[in-house]
Amino acid sequence: MKDMIWLLAIFLSRVCDMSLATFRTILLVRGKKFLAAVIGFFEVLIFVVVLSKVMNSLDSPLPILAYCLGFAFGNYVGGWLEGKAALGNVLVQVISKTETDKMITMARERGLGVTVIPAEGLSGPKKVINVHAKRKWLDKMLNEIGRIDPSAYVSIYDSRQTVGGFFAASKGKKS
Repeated sequence: MKDMIWLLAIFLSRVCDMSLATFRTILLVRGKKFLAAVIGFFEVLIFVVVLSKVMNSLDSPLPILAYCLGFAFGNYVGGWLEGKAALGNVLVQVISKTETDKMITMARERGLGVTVIPAEGLSGPKKVINVHAKRKWLDKMLNEIGRIDPSAYVSIYDSRQTVGGFFAASKGKKS
């Protein structure tokens, strides 16, 4: 029983460590250097403590297996948590063959900043709709776009930083 608890502790510690590592990397990419550094401290603290315990138990493959499984599952959990947190902003670019005005109206009714750019496609003139939004709104926005025009071409870009202009979150608009 004691061995099972020890193996579970190794596994869960590694899940925690790798979840922090995944989250820290994403924060660093998004420009949140200080928070990434703080998380990195705890990530490495867990890593060093657990690794030292595993290195003292090399006579059995089970601690190594628990360590490796924790690493793999921790990556998955970290990505899942980051998806749930939905940090940051996105630029959603939409090209609709027929429903451009409905898309523009939908985004503006939700208080989102919209920029429309005239463009030329294979079949003639089109409009490219750029909408900047909080990432947490992305699923709702994609559902609305799909409802309005299921054949719309949609590209999504992560925005590391925005400066100036209109952004709904700063205006207290509804989502």
